[in-house]
Amino acid sequence: MTVPLWPFELPRPRRDSYQHQIGDGRLKSQPDAGPSHLRRRSSTPAAVTMAIDVSRDQRARFERFWREDTADASLPFFIPDASTDGV
Repeated sequence: MTVPLWPFELPRPRRDSYQHQIGDGRLKSQPDAGPSHLRRRSSTPAAVTMAIDVSRDQRARFERFWREDTADASLPFFIPDASTDGV
């Protein structure tokens, strides 16, 4: 399986709106009695918030990328890091 790349037809995310947060690698379960149990997750996703300025055609391209390439965000993809890429 190849991980899709951010489409070259789309602009890079704006630096002023880009936020990256490392995900919590713990999974919490509550037993019937006693304290909760913590265990490590198999994978830890990162949360990324961003904004891009796009034309109508670019929006259609983004929606196609989102639907088809990432299966409505259920598959990972690579995107340039607006805070470090090109610096």
